Amino acid sequence: MAQAGVRGAGGGDLIETLKIVGFSMLTAVLYGVAHDMVTAHLSLEYFTVAHPPLISTENPVLLALGWGVATTWWVGLILGVALALASRAGSRPVLALADVRRSIVRLMLVSAITAVLAGLVGVALAIASEPPIGMWAEMIAPDRQARFAGALFAHSASYLVGCIGGIVICVAAWRKRGSALPPHSSSSMSQ
Repeated sequence: MAQAGVRGAGGGDLIETLKIVGFSMLTAVLYGVAHDMVTAHLSLEYFTVAHPPLISTENPVLLALGWGVATTWWVGLILGVALALASRAGSRPVLALADVRRSIVRLMLVSAITAVLAGLVGVALAIASEPPIGMWAEMIAPDRQARFAGALFAHSASYLVGCIGGIVICVAAWRKRGSALPPHSSSSMSQ
């Protein structure tokens, strides 16, 4: 854990904050592009029918690159700012990027695993019964609906897990900082 005594020395505090924000943005974008590479190859319709046009193409690689960046950089920014605040704001001992990097990577891995599982559930439900794709059923060819359901479920799971997981890692960072307080500080608060 970073030492509280080095805060503000030569701009190190700002640099460490920017490192947390930048790493969060980078991992979110890399995750988004990788996720969209899979789902764009699974269902072009997820990007061309269920979303407004971002780029005029049906090339799954270009769609994944465009949508992967456009839909995740800002999520990474929000996560990064929130995590930087939870890790560094206030009078508690501060955390550095090295202290939270694993949590960010784990969040992306859990999101990926959950997306794969949810995608498989979406495909299985679509094959076993009426495809659970709502209003898009009228716009997507019947032979493509199971694939669309897989992409839809994978994306929904990623959004849900990313949101909840982001909150969890911010709370964990804040709590970790509190556990690093000297014993006299925590006992004086309880009196």
